[in-house]
Amino acid sequence: MRLFENKEPIRRLAVLALVLSLAAACDRSSEGTKPPHTPGPPPTPSQPKDWIITVGPDPCQLTESGQPAPTQRVKKEKNFIVWRSDSGQSLTIRIHVPKDCDPPFAGAWQAVGTDPSGKAMYARTGDDGFVFSGPPLKKACATTYKYDQILGDKTCDGMIIIEP
Repeated sequence: MRLFENKEPIRRLAVLALVLSLAAACDRSSEGTKPPHTPGPPPTPSQPKDWIITVGPDPCQLTESGQPAPTQRVKKEKNFIVWRSDSGQSLTIRIHVPKDCDPPFAGAWQAVGTDPSGKAMYARTGDDGFVFSGPPLKKACATTYKYDQILGDKTCDGMIIIEP
């Protein structure tokens, strides 16, 4: 498998697992002490990078390191996104794929139909509250993708920009 030929992705995943474990431990140690969310300044435009996005308590509330999250921007075959629910509840990410484009990510993304505009939709659910995108595939279209964050019966949309 190509994944094991280059150990860099394995190192990145190990670091990610450590960061997520520490973040979850910090969240648990401060339960009940969080102040109510107050909106901050609007997010600044993003640069391509790896993302850890917290969703919740409302699916429209996306944060990165406690600040409002901008549109996530990633490069093909390089960056990834991890979405995590703020309290470990089940989280689903549903990506709307433009016509004439392949699904942008590999792995267990399930085809779940089409949206009203005719775009194919693919979803992944993290019953433990985590959804990992994996890096965008080489064959993914370099474009903007709409996606939905789903917590319980509530849905809100977001955007991902995939660059070459």
